[in-house]
Amino acid sequence: EKKNPSRAIEFRKQGNEFFVNKNLSRAACCYRASIALSTPHSQDMALSYGNLSAVLFELNLYHESIRAIQLASDAYPKDLKFKLVFRRAACYHKL
Repeated sequence: EKKNPSRAIEFRKQGNEFFVNKNLSRAACCYRASIALSTPHSQDMALSYGNLSAVLFELNLYHESIRAIQLASDAYPKDLKFKLVFRRAACYHKL
């Protein structure tokens, strides 16, 4: 699949709408599509992995959420990184 950063952002925004409306399976699909279309190691890819980790947490898939957090970490915006830290701690607390 060819990388398409603008389409990746569209999928992430669509995923956010599904997440807010608690349609977690659709949100996960959108975040995965966004990851697939993102430039590798980009901030957009990191944000999509971070959002996917939130969906996986809500689905009680804590190991998978931790893995998504690990994949998000490097390029995730510094001012938002606390969200990943707290979510990772919450995952370990649930395990």
